[in-house]
Amino acid sequence: MDSAGANATNCPNPKHGHCSKNVHNILMDMGQDELKSDFVGDLFPRDSGHYPEFDTKAKCIQYLQEYVPLHLAQITYVLKKIINGAYFNKYNNVNVLDLAGGPATVPLAISRILDNDPSIKRCFDITIVEKAHEFNVMHDIFRGNNHNQQVTLKSCEIDFYDKGLVDIIKKNNPSYQWIILSNALVPLLGINLDNKDRFNLRINQLFQVFKAPAFLLTLIEGGTISRAHRNYMDSICETNYALYMPEKAVAKIGPNEPIDSPWLLNCKKHGIYRTACDCCRPNVNSRYVIFKRH
Repeated sequence: MDSAGANATNCPNPKHGHCSKNVHNILMDMGQDELKSDFVGDLFPRDSGHYPEFDTKAKCIQYLQEYVPLHLAQITYVLKKIINGAYFNKYNNVNVLDLAGGPATVPLAISRILDNDPSIKRCFDITIVEKAHEFNVMHDIFRGNNHNQQVTLKSCEIDFYDKGLVDIIKKNNPSYQWIILSNALVPLLGINLDNKDRFNLRINQLFQVFKAPAFLLTLIEGGTISRAHRNYMDSICETNYALYMPEKAVAKIGPNEPIDSPWLLNCKKHGIYRTACDCCRPNVNSRYVIFKRH
């Protein structure tokens, strides 16, 4: 392990409540002794016209190192508002479906929220749909190292658009109360929204096998998402699907709401975070709305 891993034990974030020892250790173990002490870069080449495929271990670990600490700040910011709100008060256990979930960033964020707030007693049973094999390896590492018993994780190693996904979801557990897509719209819709018809069809197919009388749909994206994608976030949340329709007005965060996250620089100095710039104010865009069966 190079200096990124060696310095990780000095990271002050868990001590000051910005992270947790549990999540910090999971992240380091996900790095599999291959974290770098310097910035790697070029994972998302500018003007490439397409979203990269995470088809190698090196790319997945680079994504973990460069983007997960940043995304954790964004996702935690949104999910904490929801978890601390009133919607899930009636549930002792929440079934969560995390679509195109990458390296378990949503479970990491929920674990960090619960680790730092023992007053939250409910449990979260999370199913991730993710096609990249090496991200699924990280899911195994999460399961083997997570010490928060309120968060459990199952994985479906399959493409969001694979024809077998609907049958898998139907067999696993269609009674999901929380559907999350975080930093997933660009890879699923395409940089120019070329796949929006295909995306709409797949969402409609998934909604048709859900059994819950209602669920909360949550979309989370960073500050670099385009205006067209932000507008499409609104469209998703305002559509009447085959069996479900939005019950209330869409709750919105953004556009590009800044998050005061100075601890990201601590993570950069002592932990795994490596970026080309020292930006400590990530931005977030989110939409969440209750869909009710009709």
